Amino acid sequence: MCIVLCLLMLAGSGTPVAKLKVIQPTEQALFIQSLALNVDIDNDAAVTTYDLTYFNANDRDLEARLEFPLPGDAFVTRFAMEVDGQLREGVVVDKAKGRQAYDEIVSMKVDPGLVEQVQGRDFRADVYPVPARDSKRLVIEILEVLPRDHRSWLYRPPVRLSELIKQGQLTINLKGSITQQKILGSYSNLRFTKTGNGLSMTTHLEQFPNDLEIEISSIAKLWRNDCDVNGSHYFRFVIPTNDRLTKVIKPTHISLFWDVSGSAMNRNRQKEWQLIESYLKQEDEVEVTVVPFSYHVEEVAFFTIQDGKTRDLEAFLMGLLIDGASCLGAVNFNNYHADLGLLVTDAVDTFCEDIPVIPSFPMHALASVPNVDTQALWQIVSLSGGRVIDLTASSVSQIADQLNHVSSVSDFQIHPLDGVPHIRRYTDSIEVIGKTQAETIAVRLQEHRFGPISLAGTESPWVAVLWANAEIARARFMHADHADSLRDIAIEFGLVTAFTSLIVLEDAWQYALYGIEPPPELLEDFEEALEDMADWEADQIQDSKENREAIQSEYDDLREWYAEEFTIPPLRPSQKVAEKAIKTHEWYTSVNYYLSSDPKNSGLRIKVICEQGDALPGVSIQIDNQQGNRSAVTDINGEAFINPDAGVYSMGAFMPGFNSVTFNDLKINADLQTLVTVVMRYASVEECLVVTASPATILLKVKPYDTDTHYINALLNLNDQQIQEQYAFQRAKYAESPSFYLDVASLLFEKQLGEMGHRVLSNLAELTPDTHNTLTLLAMHYRAHGYNWDAIWALAKVTMLRPDLPQAWRQLALAYLSTNEYQLALDLFDHVITGSWPQDPVGIGFISLEEKNALVAARKNLQAANPNLGDEPMHFDLRFCLTWDTPNSTVDLWVTDPRGEKCYYGNVQTKSGARYLYDIWQSYGPQVILVKKAIPGVYRIEANLYGDARTSLFGPISVQADIFRDYGRDNQKQTTRFLRFDEHNEINDQILIAEITIE
Repeated sequence: MCIVLCLLMLAGSGTPVAKLKVIQPTEQALFIQSLALNVDIDNDAAVTTYDLTYFNANDRDLEARLEFPLPGDAFVTRFAMEVDGQLREGVVVDKAKGRQAYDEIVSMKVDPGLVEQVQGRDFRADVYPVPARDSKRLVIEILEVLPRDHRSWLYRPPVRLSELIKQGQLTINLKGSITQQKILGSYSNLRFTKTGNGLSMTTHLEQFPNDLEIEISSIAKLWRNDCDVNGSHYFRFVIPTNDRLTKVIKPTHISLFWDVSGSAMNRNRQKEWQLIESYLKQEDEVEVTVVPFSYHVEEVAFFTIQDGKTRDLEAFLMGLLIDGASCLGAVNFNNYHADLGLLVTDAVDTFCEDIPVIPSFPMHALASVPNVDTQALWQIVSLSGGRVIDLTASSVSQIADQLNHVSSVSDFQIHPLDGVPHIRRYTDSIEVIGKTQAETIAVRLQEHRFGPISLAGTESPWVAVLWANAEIARARFMHADHADSLRDIAIEFGLVTAFTSLIVLEDAWQYALYGIEPPPELLEDFEEALEDMADWEADQIQDSKENREAIQSEYDDLREWYAEEFTIPPLRPSQKVAEKAIKTHEWYTSVNYYLSSDPKNSGLRIKVICEQGDALPGVSIQIDNQQGNRSAVTDINGEAFINPDAGVYSMGAFMPGFNSVTFNDLKINADLQTLVTVVMRYASVEECLVVTASPATILLKVKPYDTDTHYINALLNLNDQQIQEQYAFQRAKYAESPSFYLDVASLLFEKQLGEMGHRVLSNLAELTPDTHNTLTLLAMHYRAHGYNWDAIWALAKVTMLRPDLPQAWRQLALAYLSTNEYQLALDLFDHVITGSWPQDPVGIGFISLEEKNALVAARKNLQAANPNLGDEPMHFDLRFCLTWDTPNSTVDLWVTDPRGEKCYYGNVQTKSGARYLYDIWQSYGPQVILVKKAIPGVYRIEANLYGDARTSLFGPISVQADIFRDYGRDNQKQTTRFLRFDEHNEINDQILIAEITIE
């Protein structure tokens, strides 16, 4: 179970707010038992430390998730978590490895904690467990550069909590070139005292109001901070310029790049427009090109603004549909000539990895939310002479004039210097961050020289961290293929980035198992664990060898089965008769038997035989008792075994015996001309006509689209324009629901509105970015509707996020197969087959080998090592494949043939020639059933939710069913269906996927 602690941002308020949300209504919310908030401010840099203690009032352990957006120049630099009563520091780890370690260790019910950057400025902390009726302490430290308004800054805690804290402590320390300070809000009565190098105050609070603000002013002169790390000097200068280095421009043509992706709903679009309107009213006449974009550029519009009349432009901007994923690199700014560019976006990329082109004209970026990706915006605009204009800290009247100014700096030198400095040009100052080996440096800014400047005496450890963060931002933004070097920098300086996370594990063995260097106190035990790992690694190598042998053995068994000849004996004909007793009863235990606490001696074994003596497979049996009911289906021999819940034994209790036995209706064939229905009831059987064989013609009857939702009903029977308008209206109510986008997109694709369906579906990436389950679901739907390259992008990202999941690599292989990239698909299948996977490597390897060999059989020119084809390729009339999108859950594939025999994990081979390949359960699948030669009648395909053991319940389980006809032949056809198990479904609920009629 997972309790989510959402640190949400109020749109346009400039105030990230923490809210405690309970996913399961029957659970009580975790609450903050105490908070120690420590604030260290050095000039315009602030380090805020949240020392939180959460309490769990429930009777069972809970998993906690802390989601929080951060301001644009803030990032996480420390994470610690309580383990065995002691605070343990987090260590930096590769992001994919950290997520793999956390997920696998949570399933072991031990103590991990993880902080990661999800997407853009969104961060997340996962903690397990918060003990039942107990507390858990965690510490998160955030470093930020405060937004500036000339020589003043306003400090607010980077994350504000949504509730009053019952008890806590507040500590504030100020140092640097600060001349004035003032505490605002509920804390205005607090006073600072002088310390050795600044000011400080500490107070204990019985309540913790949310409105802490500190106004800070600095002297108007050059000031610096620096530090030494491993012999290198890291420095940061802020040089006052007093507007001498800017020029005023009077544009005649403006290009306005307006982000209309889904996250634009969080921006303060009204304030953005107020600033643009204020600027345009100053101009006599100006041409405005509006370039709306999300993950692609939409229809461009042109306006002429005369005498400040902006009504048409305002109506156009405010009328644009806000929807879809986002990609800043989708816009080539230089395709739109302008004297000045205005970029209005939160700079979050959720749909692509394209690098934006630096504009050849001056361009400013408007930031109307505090968690805008400032690093990305500065990379774009600074080289053009523009700047990032912060709309959250100032009024429109205070900043409107900034749009007229661009940088004219042409001569800026620092000597000596390692690498390229990081420079930001503000209205009244220039910020420089750099690295050097020298003790002193000289700075020249046009005609003004500063230096030599000594790099000693102002030790500020956070300066090196700022340099590392700036270096990562620039390299990542300009060179997307430098992930390894960026990861090394992040690990060296302890940063949470797009490539790295902070993790806490329970013991040294877990750190050794995942190759993660632990905190210092565990180093000795870690070294010993590494020595012990040698035997474990040898076992892993042996296991890998045995897995490959097992995969080959499974495939050999499949070939032997395929070589068999299946002769289907017809059911014996008989006239319709009254109810008669079943000929044979073989009860291994009495119907009224009280079950033993020993599972070997418990349960009910039933054999069902019809009057003619034939065993009846596929009969659904339900057993009722005082605790509820259990069910089973007879196997190929007509036998079924029903066992009570295994949990009974662990409690050492007795379960009452079964009160009654009922046989549910069993339809053998739905063809009205040859209807065969066997109705099974307790101690009775009724038979009628029999099916005879005929040439096979496959007719697929797919379950009709479920329109039983308010928003889908509202979209039916509308024209294209009306659908878009109604969708926008419904989206306002269901914007946070992934199911809403899936349902609407499915309807749009059904109506042949592919472009709109594609955009609606892309909202999944915007809604829960960098979540491998969501990206997998997105890829599944894109591939089903022919958007294969979009599916490949999403799946490639999944393999980066979770390279330990073989299902992701298999899905990527199938996506490349859909684009005719056969050799790439083959190589990925081989990766799955030969890889060492943490869960069920034999099952996923076996199914991938079957798919690989089908590919090799169809494409003889492929370079395949040991394809294991046998004498001839295998062809099948039908192939069914089921996958699902959630971990720690099991969905079973059921295929019932026209004779009523069910093929599933409990009956892996049917008399009619169906074969269940392998029982892959507990996470994602796939489950596959092959039918060598289809027999006349109706095949019924179902998905059965066998179990759901997720530690976090985030929405329904989504299922993809692929139905192949003439599999492995030249005329192969594929149909894909998507279904969902609702959050309220019970275990053992079934969904009808399709019915296939063979004539």
